[in-house]
Amino acid sequence: MLGGFNGRQKYVIGTIGLIEIVRLFGIFMILPVLEIYAHSISNSDFLVSLAFGIYGLAMALFQFVFGRLSDRIGRKSTIIIAMIPYIVGNLICFTYPDIYVLIIGRFIAGAGAVGSAGVSLVQESVPDDKRNTAMALLGIPVGLAFLLGLLSGPTIGFYIGLRDVFLVSVILGLISIMIMIPLHAPVMRRAEKFRVSIVNRRTISVGIAGFFVSFIMIEFFYYFQVALTTMFTHSNFILAIFIPALIGGAISVALAGLYEKSKGIKYPLIAISVVLISTILIFPITEIYRNLYPLEIGALIFFIGYSMYEIVFPPLVIRFSRLDEYGANIGFFNTFQHTGQFLGGFIAGNVIGFMITGNGITVAFLISFASLAISILILALSSRSSSPIRRSV
Repeated sequence: MLGGFNGRQKYVIGTIGLIEIVRLFGIFMILPVLEIYAHSISNSDFLVSLAFGIYGLAMALFQFVFGRLSDRIGRKSTIIIAMIPYIVGNLICFTYPDIYVLIIGRFIAGAGAVGSAGVSLVQESVPDDKRNTAMALLGIPVGLAFLLGLLSGPTIGFYIGLRDVFLVSVILGLISIMIMIPLHAPVMRRAEKFRVSIVNRRTISVGIAGFFVSFIMIEFFYYFQVALTTMFTHSNFILAIFIPALIGGAISVALAGLYEKSKGIKYPLIAISVVLISTILIFPITEIYRNLYPLEIGALIFFIGYSMYEIVFPPLVIRFSRLDEYGANIGFFNTFQHTGQFLGGFIAGNVIGFMITGNGITVAFLISFASLAISILILALSSRSSSPIRRSV
């Protein structure tokens, strides 16, 4: 897959990929132990839930901010600046065992939203017909960081202490900055100082679709864990989801070349449609047959579709954006994604509850199906827009 890139492009992709491994490993390592640690310092389920979810809320609020900043001062400088609140927030969480301190620290850490600047840097560094492949290559370290973090977090927490996991994240954040400093970023076209509209209508459509897909992603993770442990009394959640995630991600990366030169929304629509098909297996079919196989097959199909979505949507946003507004538009898209994740977790955990009953599963399925259908409709309508895509200033 790297054969189509020159040395400088490989270096940029490799550097951003390495930063993603280090940074996301620090994030995902905390997730398995966060609830245990939070409950050890507070008896309030509400405060514990807030400590868990406020990180995503902060990410949603600051993705656009740092994306737009990267249009003005450059991607490299923005990534380094954004790593500072991530480091400071985790240091605050480590410093004092108090639930309110934990909530504040998690919010500050979440404000370190480097994703928009990182994706924009990679996308503007590679040829237009290689952007999907570049995103597929970035997806590999993200997947590795996700799986390694979830698998190693409890072990690390057991040996060094739950609170000390935050200190490990601080160290990893500092390493990320040191990795970024030597990078020679490509010269970019600076954003205009004053523009009323910096996010175009097509990006808004893609962002709304991204909101619903991210909403369903969190709903899926919540339901999968509850169904696995309650319906099938299966205790190894990580292993059960590891295999379909690994295979589904590998299939999507292998397919990246097939939709490399696509300029329209055909493959984004296919990606969401695949996720939609997976919900039929995950919810009603699993409930009807009370068998683990439909759930696992549905999870495999889900990860194929969701991984395709992660690969093809950022290049789609870039194609809809001006050269000097990549960061703002990617930031807008990421903001909608993280908002969907935050609300998905809130609704799954506090409104639906996912009681393993026919009614609970039916509600979950209807929400998932309707949300994805709306996403497909919005994308289809956006493709009929006659407004031109302005690629330069």
